[in-house]
Amino acid sequence: MGDFGLGDQDWLALPLDPLLSSYMADVTQTTYGPDIGCYCMLDVLLRGRERDR
Repeated sequence: MGDFGLGDQDWLALPLDPLLSSYMADVTQTTYGPDIGCYCMLDVLLRGRERDR
């Protein structure tokens, strides 16, 4: 009890800095999910991690 039915699943937490730095971009909904400035939200989040390297 207390695991909310997730068992032993691993979770990945991404920083939200790339979202905050794209403040002038339009957010739209597509059939594939949310887009930020014509880019997939996941691509925006992951691209921010690559810039830190």
